[in-house]
Amino acid sequence: MKKTIILIVFATLLVSCIKAHSGGSQDLPEAIQPINSTISVPANAKFLILQQRDYYFANSDWTEKTLLYSGENSPAEMASLSPSATKFVYFTDNFVYIQDIATKETVTVNKEIIGSIGGQIRWSPDETKLAMTCATEKQPSNAVCLLDVQNGQVEVLLNEKNTDKFCSSNWIQFLDWSNDGTKMVYECFIIPEKGQKQDFKIYGYDLVSKNTTQILDGVSQDLIWQFHSASISPNTNSLLINGAGQKPIQQIFLLDISNGALNQITTASDYHSSALVWRDNQTFYAHKQFDQPPYDESNFIMNVNGENVFQLEIEGAIIK
Repeated sequence: MKKTIILIVFATLLVSCIKAHSGGSQDLPEAIQPINSTISVPANAKFLILQQRDYYFANSDWTEKTLLYSGENSPAEMASLSPSATKFVYFTDNFVYIQDIATKETVTVNKEIIGSIGGQIRWSPDETKLAMTCATEKQPSNAVCLLDVQNGQVEVLLNEKNTDKFCSSNWIQFLDWSNDGTKMVYECFIIPEKGQKQDFKIYGYDLVSKNTTQILDGVSQDLIWQFHSASISPNTNSLLINGAGQKPIQQIFLLDISNGALNQITTASDYHSSALVWRDNQTFYAHKQFDQPPYDESNFIMNVNGENVFQLEIEGAIIK
């Protein structure tokens, strides 16, 4: 009887110590945050996946995985899935290619583009135009361009002539196009010295009013030292930003466009975190990769508070 009582007391003390040490789920390592079983993704939801240098088209449960482009010999600089998930566009070696996913037929659509310095390529909602960073013979410096997918005609939207003083003397990079087609996001930046904080600014462009608004001044904040990419939420009120602080581990940041509030929502010091695709206005698809060999990776639905709420059985990063 005495032994039984002692064991019960010991077990109670052990449980109490574990609870006191854990302090609840907020103190758990980011990789094992609790998962909310009420959130899910339809098994037939289509995603564009970047795995190493290869682009795949797959369901959310990693079934019907189809290789769209192999980058082993010539990596694509940027790629995107059309809103209807029927076409795949990619840019490589100064050419834009569009592939019909069902038939595998691929066509070249541009005649003028002579270069790009990164950023994203995005479809218009009606799938008639593509937006990207580009340079042409008539526009030798970088600009935000619209490319007509039928005839390859290039329209320059934003360049050194119709942007502010900072953009006119530095690099311009297209970032994202809203789902409703009314807003674009682009960046102007200075390439930094190694280990130095990057000087950059993020802008929103309204395609209805043709007006540009500065969204974030990189110099005025100290969270982001290196800016990589940004994605605009479905309601156009928020930006997901991929970047790094003074320590060069990529993290995810959230910017409230309405008030300029900037928050870092991932903090793991041994995982690179990134996100390009919103699920809705409160959640998005996040990719995490351990920064040491064997570079283990995982995909989650994450909410705007930085909590992993659903794990996905997908290898590689969801980019569209």
